[in-house]
Amino acid sequence: MHSKVSRIISAAVLLFLVPLVASATPPTGAWRGMVWTGKKQMILTVHFDGPKATLALGDPYNCRVTMAGLTDYGNRVAYRSEIGPGADGFCDTVRDAPFVARPLGTDELQIGLDTPGDHWQGQLQRMSPLSM
Repeated sequence: MHSKVSRIISAAVLLFLVPLVASATPPTGAWRGMVWTGKKQMILTVHFDGPKATLALGDPYNCRVTMAGLTDYGNRVAYRSEIGPGADGFCDTVRDAPFVARPLGTDELQIGLDTPGDHWQGQLQRMSPLSM
């Protein structure tokens, strides 16, 4: 009986600890790259600062969206928009769109952004301080 209880406790402890060990470290600093859907593409620059990410969307959208509410899913982190009233065009469609970043090593991120009707994806590279 004692052995069965200790195995259950050990399993519960492992279930708690494994996600902590496997947690993705939120990105920091500035990142830039090309993102696309099947029909469109744009340059995306993202500045990560703690639990916030500011997305600077390039042509043809040319707008900024602040994302927050960092959620850790083990090997990736997700954000939700904090876009305020008054946004228009494409940036308005980003309202409530999830933005997900998954590290691919130390200098590359795989990202996804789901807007109504489109799934944007791409890879961003860490920007050097000189290129900011």
